[in-house]
This record gives sequence, structure tokens and C-alpha cells, in this order.
Amino acid sequence: MARLKHQPFVWLAGLFLAGASALIAGIDGNKEKENDKDVAPAAKRAIEKIAPDLPAEVASDLQAKRYAQAGARLEKLEQAAKGDDRGFYAWVRGIASRMDGKTVEARTILRKAIEANPRGLWAAKLRGELAAVELVSGRPEQAELLARAEVEALLDDSRKDRLAAIYQGFAERLLAADPLQLQARDPEGAYSLLAQAHELAKSKTRRAELRFAMIQAGQAAGNHPRAIQDCQIYLRDFPKGKDRPAVRLALGEAEMAVGQAMQARLTWTDLARDLKSSDTKELQAIRARALYAIPKSYGMPKPPNATWLSLGVAASKRALAEYPSDPKAVRAAYEIGEAFMHQGRYDDAIAAFKEFIKADSFKVETDEARRDRAELTMSATFDIANLLQFEQKYQDAIEAYKSYLAQFPNGPNSADAQRLILDNRLAIAAELLRQEKYEKARESWREFAKENPLDFRVPQTLYLIGSSYLLEKKQAEAEKAWEALSSKFPDSEPAGHAEYEVASLLENDKGDLEGAIERYRKIKVEPWRSQALMRVAVMKAKSLVVVTPKMFRSGETPKLKIASRNIEKLTFTAYKLDLESYFRKKQTLSGVEALDIGLVAPDAEWTIEVPKYSKYKPIETEYSLKVAVPGAYVVKVTDERTFQATTLVLGGDLDSIVKTSRYQLLVYAQDMKTGKGRANARVLVADGTGKIVEAKTGKDGVLLMYWDKPRDPGALSYLVLDGANAAGSGLGVPGAISQGLTARAYL
Repeated sequence: MARLKHQPFVWLAGLFLAGASALIAGIDGNKEKENDKDVAPAAKRAIEKIAPDLPAEVASDLQAKRYAQAGARLEKLEQAAKGDDRGFYAWVRGIASRMDGKTVEARTILRKAIEANPRGLWAAKLRGELAAVELVSGRPEQAELLARAEVEALLDDSRKDRLAAIYQGFAERLLAADPLQLQARDPEGAYSLLAQAHELAKSKTRRAELRFAMIQAGQAAGNHPRAIQDCQIYLRDFPKGKDRPAVRLALGEAEMAVGQAMQARLTWTDLARDLKSSDTKELQAIRARALYAIPKSYGMPKPPNATWLSLGVAASKRALAEYPSDPKAVRAAYEIGEAFMHQGRYDDAIAAFKEFIKADSFKVETDEARRDRAELTMSATFDIANLLQFEQKYQDAIEAYKSYLAQFPNGPNSADAQRLILDNRLAIAAELLRQEKYEKARESWREFAKENPLDFRVPQTLYLIGSSYLLEKKQAEAEKAWEALSSKFPDSEPAGHAEYEVASLLENDKGDLEGAIERYRKIKVEPWRSQALMRVAVMKAKSLVVVTPKMFRSGETPKLKIASRNIEKLTFTAYKLDLESYFRKKQTLSGVEALDIGLVAPDAEWTIEVPKYSKYKPIETEYSLKVAVPGAYVVKVTDERTFQATTLVLGGDLDSIVKTSRYQLLVYAQDMKTGKGRANARVLVADGTGKIVEAKTGKDGVLLMYWDKPRDPGALSYLVLDGANAAGSGLGVPGAISQGLTARAYL
């Protein structure tokens, strides 16, 4: 009964010892080797043999069950071997003795090997085989003791911590950058391994270390919300953890990454305050990082407003004052100028960049600082020149760009500096032109063209020289300057522009229209060629535009303003219009040009020669009409061949002001002779539905009428008539018509 009682546990222990025990024992052995200064590199260990070679004759003896002969051979190998290899041969030799039925001999071999190296690589295998020997010998109690001791050792907290360290080692490999780039970094995979290690580890120190590693892996993976949670867990569970300052620093970084700028600032500020009196170099380094991080919470180096700019600059200066030798000091000093520049405070930015270049606020003591110093000094020098240019201090900007080129001839902005020097020279000339210092501006352009003959902007500078003469009304000098441009750069866009301007001068200033057309036709460069051809087409085409300038009063002579080109004489035909009848039929006062008046005898007709007519010349003049007002007339103007324009001419002494809404209509009719309101003036309103609403003004000339249902004010049109004469002795019409109508000629 005792044997049956103990056997299940022993066999379970044997299986466990054959697997997990050997693994953990191997790990322990490897861990000890890794701590040895002579341990082989990881790449070499990966291809090392797990067990020494077993000679073929020994394997043959074991397969043939010649256990005694195999044991003798193994004993010699064991005596000749060193280190863990002796344990391996003793283990196989013990198995051979057990298989030969020599349990006492097997027990002796195994016990001696265990005593010789109790923590060796093969110790677990030896103990497992010894338990098997005891079980075969009918001693289950001794076998159970061995198995229980081994299992308890496997379940020991220190072993779990060591296994957790193995997980951590693999995680560190996933986090480390591979110099050969054979394996990509996998922060998420590392985090998963670290989380498993954290669950496995038992000691508080190891768990704290693993939680901190999880925080770092989470940050590397960009999972900042999870990093915040891990930081909070660490600070809660490990009040005396050695990494608490670093965790608080990381907490602020994660909070900043998720947009919690204020909370991050509080975290870093509290950390800096708590570490102020710390006396270790490591803690002071963490405090420095916290102080240099605080400006980021104000948006540095691109603060969103003036308040955060001031606070961010103050925080940066505090960090620089306390830790001028920190590697981040160089960049922090530069970012002060960058922040001023971002907020448009250019003078302050220039001062800050000059202060940075002098390097009085920081010390350069590390390779990182030296690299930043070299890079940012070039940037600051170039930024100063840019800012001077933004402030339109062009000459100072030129000197600053030259200084950059002198100090950094191969700098990243050297090509831009050379180009911007030329840009500023042109800007100086443009400013002189704006100040009407024309000759000085021309001198600047000429000097630019002479010194930079291959620059693509030279043709434009030559064009500007000519155009500056026009500003002084010196047309001959302008044409001479442009002739030089066309001879040197005939195919350039500025040359085409200059040729267009010369043709325009002939057309508009000199009145030489035929000469202008000839010059326009010679232009070959786009887009001026297309514009020139369009101009020629306009000049050669006929045009007719008729404008009714206003509503005419009694006693006035109605007139039309007419603009024409290439038309020698105009014929006028006037038809009197019954405005009330027209309005009742059309329900609008527009559309008179569509009236079919060709079959109606006109009330007046006459022809006039266009005054001062000249071919291609646009002529604008006023023409008096042979009609009497008050009244309404449709007037047709034509060249009797191809063009005609029809307009409405109105005359009367009644004016009106109309205000409409969805619910009511307000009309004020005024007698323009007396300036008083016109009583009993008739108001006709078309509401867009085909109906005409008719009403009259009161004694004060006012009509206020409410609609029976809501109406769209935009759909209404109206006509106000004198009550004494429906034919229109007095007319009140919409403001757009009374102020003037324009009719363009059509074929």
C-alpha cells in the first residue's frame, strides 16, 4: 500500500524532472556562466553543444544491452572529463548500471556526481535518475524525498525571479537596435514579455524593476495612455522603489504625449522641487531633465500665444541657469530665439539668437552638446539674416547672409544665403522705387544686372528700369530702356511685357492706333502675344454701349451716354411707351429690348455723325434725345448695319421709396418739385403670381399695406403713378431704373 501510495507522485516528479527541472537547472547554470567574465558571446553560445559527444562504441554497447562494458567505458570518460561534462557521463553511467540491475552501484555513482557538483548543469538530471533508482529499488520514500526537494526547489521564488530575468533578457533584445538590421525593434513584443515576467516574478525588487521596464517599453511603442497607467501603478505599489524619480519623469513625458500639458507641467515641477536637495549625480540628472521638459508644456519652441511664450522662455532660462552643462542646454537656448520668432517678436528673436551664438548661457561639455552647438549656430546665424529681411532691413540682412557664408561656406543654407543676398538687393531697389527715388532704384537694378548677368531675374530688372521712367512721365527713356531689354533677351517674358507696354503707349498716350496695332502684332512671347492679339481684335471690331444715366425731370433734355468704336454715324429711334399698360402686361419694367417695335411707327427718328470719329478710336460722348418728358420712351440706337442697342428712357417728377417684407409693403411717393409727399399716387404691385395689387398713398404720400398671406419680397415689382394722369404725368420707378440703364449693342 505504501508503494502504491507514493508511486503517483514519484512518477509525476520524474516527468517534471525530465523537463522543466532540467530547463531551469540549465538556466541557472547559464546564468552563472553569463556572470563569468570569460563567458562566450551570445552568438557563440547559440551554436555550442548542449551535451558532450557520446562515443559510438558506448552507444552501441547500450543499444546491445552490454551495460557493464558501456559502464566501464563511461567511467574512463568521466575521469578524463572536466566540469559539467563529468556530470553528463556519470548520469549516463548511472542509467547503464540501473538498466543492468545494479541499483546499489547506480546509487553510488549518482550520489558521488551530485555531491561533486550540486549546482552543475546536469545536477537535476542526476537527481531525477537517482529518484528513479530508489523507486526501482523499492524505496519510494527516498524517491519521494528527492522528487519533493527538486519540485520545491523549482517552485522557489528565487528561481521564478531568475526565470523572469530570462524573459526580461529577451525583451531587451526586442527593444535594442540591431546594428546589422537583421531584426526590427518590437516594443510591443517586448512589453508582452515583460508583462509575463512581471506576473512570474515574486520579489518586490524584481517586480519594481520589471514594471519600470514595462513603462519604457510602452513609451517606445507609443502607447502613452498605457505608460501613464503603468507609472501610476509603480508609484502606488513601490513607494520606496529605486526608480521612482525616473518613473515620475516618464509619467510627465507620457502625459505630455497625450496632450495633458498642464498635468505634465505639475508632474515635472513637483519632481524638480522634490529633487532639489538630492546629492547624487543620477538624481540631479533627472531633475535637469524635468526642468528642461517644463518649457515643452508651454508649447516651446512654438508657443501658441504671448502668455505661454513668456512662461516658456522663463522656464527655459531657469533650466539654463541651474544646469548650464546639461546636454539639452544648447538646444534650449536656441529654442528661446525660435519661440520669439514664432510669435513674430523679431527683435527679441534676433537678440536671443545673438545671445545663443555668444554661448554665455550654457556650457558645451558632451558630444551631444557639441553636435547641437555646431548645427544650431549655423541655424541661428541664418535665422538672424532672415529676421532682418522680414523687418525690411535689407542691407543689414545682406551683411548677415554674407557673415553666414563666411563662417559656413558649405553650410546647409549656403545656397539659400547666396540667393537671398540677391533677393535683398532687389528688395532695396523696390523700396527706393516706393520712396520715389527713381534714379537710385535704377542704379541698383543696373548694378544688379551688371554683377549677375546670368541671373534669371536680370530681364525683369531691365523691365523695371523702363517702367520706372513711366512713373516720371518719361516715355522716351522708358522705350529706350525696353529696346535694350528686347535686344538682349528677345524671348523673355519681361521683353514681351515691355513690347506690349510700348504698343499700349502708342494706343492710349500717343493716339497712334495703326502704329499700336502694328506693334501688337509683332509680339511673339506669351502671355503677351495672346493679350496683344485680343487687343488688336478689340481695336478693329465695332462696339456700341448705350447708357441711360438717370431719370429725367420736367424741363430737362433727356440724354444718352454712348461709347462706340469704328462706327461713323448713329441712328436714333424713339417710341413712346404706355408704362402702365406695359407693367400690367409684363408685371415688370425690364425686358424692353425684347419689344417688337420694328412694325410700329416711331415717335421720333434722327441720325447723327459720331463726333471726332477716327478709325480704331473709342469715342465716348453724350447725345441729346428729341423727346419730351415727362413720359417713358423705348430708344433704339443703331449703326444701320449690324449693331443696335435698346434702352428705356424715363422722365417724371415723382419719385418713390419702397420697403417690403413677407408681411407688408411700405411706399413713400415724393413730388420732386416741391419735396413733399404726393397724395393719392397710385401704386401697382406685381406679386409674381400673375395678379396686380393696386392701392393709393395717403395725404402724406405714404402707403402701408399688409398682405393677405406671406409673400416673397424678392418676387415683387412695382410702379408708382401720379393719380391725376394714369398715362404717366408722374412716374415712380425702382431705384435701379431711375439711376440709369445700360444697354449693350447686339447683332
